Amino acid sequence: MQRTQQVLSPRAFSCRNTPRPSSRPSGDNLLNGTLELLPTEVLLYILSMLPADDLKSFSCVNSCMQLLCLDEALWEQLCKQMDAEITMESCNATSWRHCFQLCNAPPRRVKILTGHLSTVTAMLAWDGTLFSSGSGSHKDGVILMWNREREYCGSLLGHTRRVECLCVWNNLLYSGGVGNTILG
Repeated sequence: MQRTQQVLSPRAFSCRNTPRPSSRPSGDNLLNGTLELLPTEVLLYILSMLPADDLKSFSCVNSCMQLLCLDEALWEQLCKQMDAEITMESCNATSWRHCFQLCNAPPRRVKILTGHLSTVTAMLAWDGTLFSSGSGSHKDGVILMWNREREYCGSLLGHTRRVECLCVWNNLLYSGGVGNTILG
């Protein structure tokens, strides 16, 4: 992959001004203060050549490198390499780093909850542990319930027509249906 060669905007700090522990064992790593002597612009240019995974790892070196690796221009460049037309608004992100994370997030596994024989007309998550959905046609209405692991827990029957709404009050599930019926 061809890297765009551009000079990134310098941050308003210098690694030389960041506090360092006074008693670090010598020879603990090759970065023991050596890179911190470079100007911020040079460090940002070096970091702009790294792929995202290396940038994330490099941010663990010390607090100065962590601040440099959070530079918005670095993350903007990574985003633009994926898609030149991308904007923070187009991915609904609060920063370029957030935009990059959203664009590279692993896909979520979706589990399809089955059981309704007609159109689902109402849904409700309640108590942090249960999810209920109501459905129905012109002849019957049913409420199905699933737990947090999305396992089927049971059915609630009683509506003679479509379930229109679900509500929890005082930790009890109430449902409203076509035909002026409220069940609880």
